[in-house]
Amino acid sequence: MPEKLYNELVILEFDKLKHLYFVTTPDEETKRAYGVTSILGVLNKPALMFWSANMAAKYVEDNLMPCKALDEIEIKNLAEGAKNAHKIKKQFGADVGTLAHDWIEKYIKGKNPKPLTHEMAKRACESFLSWVDERKPQFILSEKKIYSRKHNYAGTLDFTCVIDGILYLGDLKTSNAFYPEMMFQVSAYKEARQEEFPEEHYGGRLI
Repeated sequence: MPEKLYNELVILEFDKLKHLYFVTTPDEETKRAYGVTSILGVLNKPALMFWSANMAAKYVEDNLMPCKALDEIEIKNLAEGAKNAHKIKKQFGADVGTLAHDWIEKYIKGKNPKPLTHEMAKRACESFLSWVDERKPQFILSEKKIYSRKHNYAGTLDFTCVIDGILYLGDLKTSNAFYPEMMFQVSAYKEARQEEFPEEHYGGRLI
C-alpha cells in the first residue's frame, strides 16, 4: 500500500515480491529508490565466506560415513549438498527471523500475539521480552517507511521508542553476532527520518 511522506509530497511504494521501492514526487515521474539493505549488500563481508565454508564442511561431516565407499552418483550428490548447504541454512535462518520479527511487530503494536511454538523463534522473542522488561521502552513507531529525498534511498525501520526520556531508533536482528552493516543500516534510517522530521532528536540507535 502506498505511503505518503514529507507532508504528502512524496509517495513511496514497496513491491514486496521484488523487494523494490518506488517513489513519486510532485516534480518527477515515478522512479526507483534504492533500498538501504540492497546498498549495504555491496560491502565486503569476510565472515560470510568462512561461514559458508563451515556449512559445506559440516554437511560433508554429517553425510559421509566412515569406511563407506561412494559410487559416482553418491559423490555427485554429496558435492551438490555441500555446495548448497549455506543456502539452505540461510533460508532457514531467514524463516526463523521472519517468524520472530512478525511476532514482535504485533507485540509492539499491542496486538497480543499468540505464543510461538518454534523453539528458535520463541527464544528470540523471549530475548526481546527480557530486554523490554529490563529497559521498559515506550514504543512510538513500528514498521515505518523512510525515504531520503537527498540521497534517494528507502527502507522500513522496525521501531522507535523512548527509554529514560531519550528517543531511540531500533532494528530487530536474529543473527548470532553484531556486524558493522547493522549500525550503518539504522544510521541510514535515522538520517532519513531526521531529514523528514528535523525536530526529532535521537539519542541513540538500537540493535
